[in-house]
Amino acid sequence: MYIIHGYPGSQGAKKNAMEGVSRFLPTIAAWRHFSNTNSFKSLDGNMIDISEVLHQSFIKGTNKTSPSYWGDIDGDSDHRICEAADLALALWISKDYVWVRYTITEKTNFRLV
Repeated sequence: MYIIHGYPGSQGAKKNAMEGVSRFLPTIAAWRHFSNTNSFKSLDGNMIDISEVLHQSFIKGTNKTSPSYWGDIDGDSDHRICEAADLALALWISKDYVWVRYTITEKTNFRLV
């Protein structure tokens, strides 16, 4: 996973992580869906597998035992509700090459099974 350093937000690390990834995942899911390739070269020259980034981001963000877990939504005004919409969009766009790879346990972490 990649760490992007910068100023911390005001919502706490878990909410900030979810907000950050919710901006990025729909973009790369759409790029992957409409392109003829699954990878691109990063600024440091390494090849990045888009499907794997999507797959691992969702696994780590939805697994309560992961240090990268995004946390439980806390009430009707939790900002993560807004972020969940973009994450659902990314998952829907990538369903043919990401969702199909998850186990039943991993799918259960999404609360969709």
